[in-house]
Amino acid sequence: MWKEYSYDQLKGVIKVGDRVKAVEGKHNNCGKLEDEGSNEVEITEVSETHFYIDGCSHVYEEGSFLARWEGPKTLDDVKVGDVFITQNGNTRKVLGRCGDILFLSKLNENDVSQKDTWWTVSDIQKDFTVQPEEKETVELTLQEVADKIGVDVSVLRIKE
Repeated sequence: MWKEYSYDQLKGVIKVGDRVKAVEGKHNNCGKLEDEGSNEVEITEVSETHFYIDGCSHVYEEGSFLARWEGPKTLDDVKVGDVFITQNGNTRKVLGRCGDILFLSKLNENDVSQKDTWWTVSDIQKDFTVQPEEKETVELTLQEVADKIGVDVSVLRIKE
């Protein structure tokens, strides 16, 4: 699914490889994006003050808008290093890609020297699903939370 963000909301959220597109009817300030949102591009670089779309620099505070893909990976998104899970729970790592041909590791092997064979995207659709990306756990103390939201820790209560 696509989620709309203003540029200032993207800081700390967006990462290299994220797919973005313009939000129809809203300013996006990027020559690489079609105004009506008909093309998708990848974020190519992220820094503390800017993010880049194919060399086009954007400041987080510009007041423009983008839509960021936040749905599950599809076969169109699969890159080298991604892992597939078979219906039996076995894994295969993507070692290479050439168009609709994927080169996969042997079952349950992550070693790049352990290649098995090539697979077409249509073959993979029948037998595999893309392993979801692991979410990074963020641990904060009560004091850190209180500091971030600007309250005294003695009055802070956190719900489940």
